Amino acid sequence: MKKLLSVLLAATTVVSLGGGQLSTLTGQIMTSAICRSTMTMARISVAIMVLVAMIPSPLTRKSM
Repeated sequence: MKKLLSVLLAATTVVSLGGGQLSTLTGQIMTSAICRSTMTMARISVAIMVLVAMIPSPLTRKSM
């Protein structure tokens, strides 16, 4: 998980540092890839939140 984030960070840094049409193209590809991965992450986190909400425990009752 941390490895993936560091790779994304490094890639975005390279894209932001680089100039020209090539970096714009790679930037667009990276952005679309990041968007897809963030959507997947969002779905996973929502699923986790739903599971946590469904499990009756004192902690979830206190927070809600």
